[in-house]
Amino acid sequence: MRCYRLLWHRYASARVGSATILGGGVAEPAGALPSSTFRSPARPRRSPAGPISPDQSGSRRSGQCQPSLSAIAGGHKQSDIDELLPWNYKGVTIGGTRMSIIELKVTLEDTEPAVTRTIQVPANIRLDRLHLTIQAAMGWQNAHLYQFCIGAPYQWGAERWVAPNFVYSPEDLPADKTTLDRAITKAGGTGLSYLYDFGDDWMHRMEVGETLDAKAGQIYPRLTELAGSCPPEDIGGPPGFEMFKQAVADPKHPEHADLKEWYGGTFDPNTPDSDELHLEVLKLAKRWKPKKTQSVE
Repeated sequence: MRCYRLLWHRYASARVGSATILGGGVAEPAGALPSSTFRSPARPRRSPAGPISPDQSGSRRSGQCQPSLSAIAGGHKQSDIDELLPWNYKGVTIGGTRMSIIELKVTLEDTEPAVTRTIQVPANIRLDRLHLTIQAAMGWQNAHLYQFCIGAPYQWGAERWVAPNFVYSPEDLPADKTTLDRAITKAGGTGLSYLYDFGDDWMHRMEVGETLDAKAGQIYPRLTELAGSCPPEDIGGPPGFEMFKQAVADPKHPEHADLKEWYGGTFDPNTPDSDELHLEVLKLAKRWKPKKTQSVE
């Protein structure tokens, strides 16, 4: 069977000048979270590729939570709060303020039909855990490296948060040392994007929606809305995905039988497996759920 990843090399040269990412809107005041509606940012021109880590298999990373509640803890010392609360604690008030939940709309670029997911995550979720949440919500397999970028991916000299074991340059920041609320504040009006698999180059636009109070009894992260089926891994990026969809939909296509066997059955681009995706996100929420309830006065 033809190797669809090779299509990437032909596609890459055509995309060097294309716009791919979220930015946009008016810069928020220092320390403020974005407004309550999804923002569709401007799409800047893409800069020549900067140095990035070589593509290798990703790996799940576990470890002690390092919550960051400074944005909502008022006058409490950060060290005191960290000792008492897990990162996704629900329904706790600190100085009269509830734990904040951020709603994110994640859209996979350059695909038809649109592949989108809306998730609710704690404002102080670590970026390495946000990566796992996006993986589960989209239907990816966590098989490759990733980046959270300020502005468009591949901008020379721009900082990005990467897998903790693959910090290779001054611009690479470990994803397990930063939280979503801090990244949003640092990005300002430029916005954030998420890049997965440096071969297939799957670019995800991240739009910040409402900031909510956590609901008592609800565990996070949550998948709340979804549309479109995620492409298979290692299919060759957007052009390979288009050829794959055409081939599996047309019994007369020369690659139909091989690709259907490779994929393991039929593929419906319009109907994602909602039950499976919700279950995968729920598994993360249960895994990260606090084991013991504690309260703070």
